[in-house]
Amino acid sequence: MLRILRQRRDSGSRPGDRRDTAKVALTVAGGGMRGAISAAMCAQLDDSGFRDAFDVVYGCSAGAINAAYFISQPAGTCWYPLSIYYEDLATDRLIRYTRPLYGRSILDLDYVFDEVLDSKKPLDYDTAVKSPQGLVVLTTDLDTRETFPARDFSTGGELKAFLRAGARPPLVVKGESAIGGRRLVDGALLAPRQFRFAVADGCTHVLSLGTRRLGRPQAGISLGTRAYAHCLERVRSGLGKAYLDALRLRARDREHLSRQRFASDGPGPHVLNIALLPWMQGVRFHDTDPNRIFGSIRDAYSVSYCATEGIGVDRLRDGLVSALTKFSIAGHGGPHAPARTGNPVSTTETGGAGLVASAP
Repeated sequence: MLRILRQRRDSGSRPGDRRDTAKVALTVAGGGMRGAISAAMCAQLDDSGFRDAFDVVYGCSAGAINAAYFISQPAGTCWYPLSIYYEDLATDRLIRYTRPLYGRSILDLDYVFDEVLDSKKPLDYDTAVKSPQGLVVLTTDLDTRETFPARDFSTGGELKAFLRAGARPPLVVKGESAIGGRRLVDGALLAPRQFRFAVADGCTHVLSLGTRRLGRPQAGISLGTRAYAHCLERVRSGLGKAYLDALRLRARDREHLSRQRFASDGPGPHVLNIALLPWMQGVRFHDTDPNRIFGSIRDAYSVSYCATEGIGVDRLRDGLVSALTKFSIAGHGGPHAPARTGNPVSTTETGGAGLVASAP
């Protein structure tokens, strides 16, 4: 996986003009605010020149939004959408658990799509649709109780509708999205690990960006999870059971990916999963602490950098490699303004901060 990524980067290979016969996929996980982790990894891939190495990108939940930004943003500017997590979503405008008392949803998707993605940090849906890299957005079909992979979008508006549907967790957001005769909700509800869809589509190499820390999966299914499954049965008969079955499959997939991480030979398909290491601080679905979120972003960027550049985990563990904040000025056009350098993250007049990996 890493060998072909580096070969494509170093040779200047681009989608639609390949010198090899491989089909390389990027899969981007989400999970509410955990999407900050996969967004940081997308930023690192962009910064290190790997954007054009992928032929197709799969996204689930918040990861689908990250994937759309990844293929639509100009090269070197993935820090701009990443800032959404700690500048715009780390607030009770997104998540507020008292809203159901007033008949509203806990998670405000109107704020995300109609304010942040349309105005504050615009997502260019039309450019994403026209990208030579295919985009697949995973959603859950309530009637079939199966994952529906949406692709081949005809317009930017259609892509926006599927992204919104795929980021609609039942019970957290009221109702469902009706698109093309389907009733759709959050893609992460029933989907197995996304590499399965990539392999089924004929991909020979898959880079998987995970948003949960590596380590042993939780033993058994918790009472809270069973309670959530019981509530899902009220949404659609059989949905709760399908949800529990999906959790068991993901646990098996996690073990499979763990074994794949150390395998380099064989006919393939070749799958590599990148995720936070066990001692690193993760992000929960509902986290709104910007310091915690940014700390996990730095860890995720460092892990992705070390993985793609072949730097050992021991150097990360010993603090010999870390992601450092870099600053740039945006929005200043005075007569003595210096040439712009770096990648501004913030759309404010004072500029913003990105990261750069450092290995002393």
